[in-house]
Amino acid sequence: MIFLLTGGSRRIMVTFRKENAMTEQTDEKKKKKEGRSPSYPAVDLSTALVRAQAIKEKEGRHFANIPTIMTHWGYGAKSSQGFVVLAALKKFGLLEDRGTGGAREFRLTELAWNILIDTREVSVERESLIRKAALSPDIHRKLWEEYGADLPSSENLRFRLLSQERFTSGAVDDFIAEYKRTISFANLKESDSLNGHEEDKTAMQEERIMPGTQPISSLEAKTRNPVEPQKSETTGAVHEFNMALSDGKTAYLRIPHSLKKGDWEQINKLLAVLEPADE
Repeated sequence: MIFLLTGGSRRIMVTFRKENAMTEQTDEKKKKKEGRSPSYPAVDLSTALVRAQAIKEKEGRHFANIPTIMTHWGYGAKSSQGFVVLAALKKFGLLEDRGTGGAREFRLTELAWNILIDTREVSVERESLIRKAALSPDIHRKLWEEYGADLPSSENLRFRLLSQERFTSGAVDDFIAEYKRTISFANLKESDSLNGHEEDKTAMQEERIMPGTQPISSLEAKTRNPVEPQKSETTGAVHEFNMALSDGKTAYLRIPHSLKKGDWEQINKLLAVLEPADE
């Protein structure tokens, strides 16, 4: 009887291992079948520009290693979210790099620097460079060339990206939302040219959080430890809030009077990216 119990136990263990192996093989087949999505910025241009401004304030045009840049953003040295943001800035042409591995360093590109120092309330030059950055990622450029400002429905665009561009189902919706926010932020028009937009080689940046607000250089984009709004005004269909932060700083927020649930979700995603991660 002891022998039989031992044998039964072994049979159970073997069966368990086979089931695990089958599960792993199934997962692996799914991954191979679906593949990887095309390279795209995981954060929109406005978010990337806020992060670029933080680098400007700390480093100017100097090169800095990755752990240092992560520190400027409030991330840990190996933060996965920090690397996502870093890659997005690179795709938008906001950063250039040198070195490899642990010796790799980044700094703002010349075009990025020129935009960040352009604090004029109205600047045709800055707006042009903003549009250039928006179309720097290859997938952005491809969609703009095909559709321009007249995008199809989200369902139609989603099918096109899944079937023709080989996006994964887990990434396609995030990309569509990021692309729409970036194109809207850059105020792209049908007449805007695609010439000279090379991914990871062109530079571009922005001084504003959204049209009609103050330049980024005069705003505090950090949202840690906010207090109740000191001031709330409604101008037409827009709410405006001034929030006192630590060290005498102030955050400015302008939002439409009526927002859909999806709009709130996008705002929350932006705030989540801006919030410093725990060490």
